[in-house]
Amino acid sequence: MKRAVTTLVLVFASLAVWAADNPEQVVTKYIEAYSKGVPGSELVETYWMPTLTTHSRGASANLVTAENFANVLESFRVQVAEQGWVRSEIEDINSCLLREDLAIVSLTYNRLYEDGSKSLDAVVYSLSGPDRWRLSSVWPVDTNAMIYCGTKK
Repeated sequence: MKRAVTTLVLVFASLAVWAADNPEQVVTKYIEAYSKGVPGSELVETYWMPTLTTHSRGASANLVTAENFANVLESFRVQVAEQGWVRSEIEDINSCLLREDLAIVSLTYNRLYEDGSKSLDAVVYSLSGPDRWRLSSVWPVDTNAMIYCGTKK
């Protein structure tokens, strides 16, 4: 019984980490958690599963399960760490509420490396909510492809 209660407490604690009032907060917390080394198996809690992923080079897209995506997140973290990646920091972020339960968040972020260098990247996430906002797809995009709602930049 004690193990079941402990497991239940851990599940609720994990869900509380991802609780956020708006899509932009979900993405910000996700980027911070990824940079802190939170395991892929926990990071997938921020996604609706299966989720849609696209690749930055080429026209392929995948509908992935939680287990597969957790492995993808971990593999990518190892890959960038081998290049000296330390963490990522958001440079610019913008969210657009498309309807009550659908939003997109567009951001540019810097990957910071051990040698002090950095590289700029960009991504667009779609999120579904609003009872609990979660990521539903991710698209790596060009750094000049930021989406701004209601304004042109």
